[in-house]
Amino acid sequence: MDPITIGFALFSAFGQLGAGQATKNQADQTADQMALDRELRAIQSKQWAAARIDDYLVASSANNAFFAYSGRDTSDRSIKAFKEKQAEIVQTDIERSDNQSMLEQSRMKTQEVAERARGRNAVSTSIFNAFSTVSTGAYRAQQVYVP
Repeated sequence: MDPITIGFALFSAFGQLGAGQATKNQADQTADQMALDRELRAIQSKQWAAARIDDYLVASSANNAFFAYSGRDTSDRSIKAFKEKQAEIVQTDIERSDNQSMLEQSRMKTQEVAERARGRNAVSTSIFNAFSTVSTGAYRAQQVYVP
């Protein structure tokens, strides 16, 4: 057998294995960042909901002050209907935001899982390619070998 051909085949195989592992490491880092982004999105959604409730409370106080200033009785049916509608709007806004956030987080989780699978597939492919390279190198070394 030709040792130079075998050496180059082994060198190439180790390079393929290293490339596969490097791709997996990069995919894992990307997936980790995706997981952090997903968690951040959940936090942002909660913060937005809290801010929306705060805005509602401030607006309700301002409305109550205006109604009192204008001499309207807060037990008036039209004022009660107004307040109920405002509370309903806030609740609908928060529910929509929560649903959108959950959809985005689900999409991000799917992307994260796919990225991790890409890394694992890169390692598997590199192992297969390295084995193929060594096998081909051994076959060629045998063909070249002159006793």
